[in-house]
Amino acid sequence: MIDENSKKRIHNAIANAVVKVKLGGEFRGTGFVITPDGYVLTAYHCVGEYASNITIETRFGDSFPVELDQGKSLKSREFDIAVLKVYQRGEFACVPLGRLTSQNVSDEVVTIGYPAGHLPGFDKLTTYVGKVAQFRPDNKVQIADAIKGQGQSGSPLYLYASHRVVGLVTEGFKRDVIVDAGLASRVEVLFEKWPELELVNEKVAGDWDEGLGDIVVGSEGPATVIHTKKSRPYLWVGLGLVIVLLLFLGLSSPNTEQELSNELFVSEAGSLAANGKLKLEQLAYREAGEYYERAAKLLPMGNDETLADYLNWAGYAFYHAGLYNQAKPLYERSLAISKKIHGKEHPDVAASLNNLAVLYEEQGNYDQAKPLYERSLAIFEKVHGKEHPLVATSLNNLAGLYEEQGNYDQAKPLYEHSLAIRKKIHGKEHPAVAASLNNLAGLYKEQGNYDQAKPLYERSLAIFEKVHGKEHPLVATSLNNLAGLHRTQGHYDQAKPLYERSLAISKKVFGKEHSDVALILNNLAELHRTKGNYDQAKLLFERSLAIWEKIHGKEHSLVALSLNNLAALHNEQGNYDQAKPLV
Repeated sequence: MIDENSKKRIHNAIANAVVKVKLGGEFRGTGFVITPDGYVLTAYHCVGEYASNITIETRFGDSFPVELDQGKSLKSREFDIAVLKVYQRGEFACVPLGRLTSQNVSDEVVTIGYPAGHLPGFDKLTTYVGKVAQFRPDNKVQIADAIKGQGQSGSPLYLYASHRVVGLVTEGFKRDVIVDAGLASRVEVLFEKWPELELVNEKVAGDWDEGLGDIVVGSEGPATVIHTKKSRPYLWVGLGLVIVLLLFLGLSSPNTEQELSNELFVSEAGSLAANGKLKLEQLAYREAGEYYERAAKLLPMGNDETLADYLNWAGYAFYHAGLYNQAKPLYERSLAISKKIHGKEHPDVAASLNNLAVLYEEQGNYDQAKPLYERSLAIFEKVHGKEHPLVATSLNNLAGLYEEQGNYDQAKPLYEHSLAIRKKIHGKEHPAVAASLNNLAGLYKEQGNYDQAKPLYERSLAIFEKVHGKEHPLVATSLNNLAGLHRTQGHYDQAKPLYERSLAISKKVFGKEHSDVALILNNLAELHRTKGNYDQAKLLFERSLAIWEKIHGKEHSLVALSLNNLAALHNEQGNYDQAKPLV
């Protein structure tokens, strides 16, 4: 059984692939993208055999010219499926296709489209949940309660049971026959018409299922930060694994002007939040936080659950941008609203407690972080049982706090338990598993067990590169940590290129004044100091110090670390007068 919050998040993921189909600039129906390179399905009758000047428009307002692929389309009334292809090259959000059988009669489905897209002012993306009513002998299925207007032609029909798009809406019954019902074509017929599609769809489905694990299994609430520890002298910094979840908000037909006004504000806030989600996917954290914060401010009263979500996401984005002072009040307000709505034992409250604890830990406030981590863990275990991804997250984060405090014997069993849960749920190639391997490796390194640490760091790096590509912040984290291990062992020539690659990725993703950049500058400076390259070390230590002072102020533990390292450098050079004021 899928809870309502998870359904909303699934709806949003589908909505990212849904498009308006236009002919000569005029709305003709709905469509949806099925491949990353821009193949789109819609109802054939929406475009017609000789149509030209066809465009699609995404929910974010981006327009692309497309052409009708007659060879892949099925134009007869039995099928009514048109295949369109975007002209220009790009990477598009898409949905996986699947098969439907008579066993799915009475199963729940959802359609997402533009039922009133032809009417000015009502061209809003809308979601309707219904059921498979009848499995017909032709290629059509009858759908109840989910087909409302003519603009839905071409909309995807998503089956919750399989988590696949199994149909394409083609027509609605007249309301004097059956209300809110109609027909959809089964899309599985395309696998026979277009054999290559099945191979592409397998990859799309795999990516979808991986994301779905986070949406349905991994989270029933706001974004939850997972600590992935970064190695450095005397200190560790956390970096989150993004669990991208967003409420989908559609526009229904209001009965009063006030309701219309509220719905329009809700819809506009949803659009801003969708932009925030997109910026998160692009790792543009500051911009993402600004979009979510604007979305939160725009929401009218009476949308407290959505408001808590947007505030939490804004805090999450600002946290990853290194803007901790902006993140903290957003997290605190989100937590207060979640407690008011749900009480103190809800997963959304646990997620907010976890995120606030991560922030406190990052700021060095360990005594404030610990009870929040423990409370978050207790709620997740009570609600989900002891083998759930969010329980694994809490165990991982609490272990990180113990490690930060030097309590290695308390940290190790928690890291190991978290890793075991993640492997059982996700398999061995998942980013959460990579995070656990990385953190356990860091613990072994701190204990001097270098031979145990090295293969775990290397395995973690390999998984992150495989999943995220070679220029992702988590790859930079792994490179930094592996470099730190080599430096500790005296393998300086192996450490240097790893630090330099980590620094290049972090600068590209975050810019030059981010805490992660300062961390790697500090570590690279320490490497140069160890090798006797004092001039280079001094420049890097000073740059690192300037960034941390700007972000955290002059009383933060990272600033103290930087001052201590710079003082050690001056002492080593015999510059005792310069060293003394820094200590």
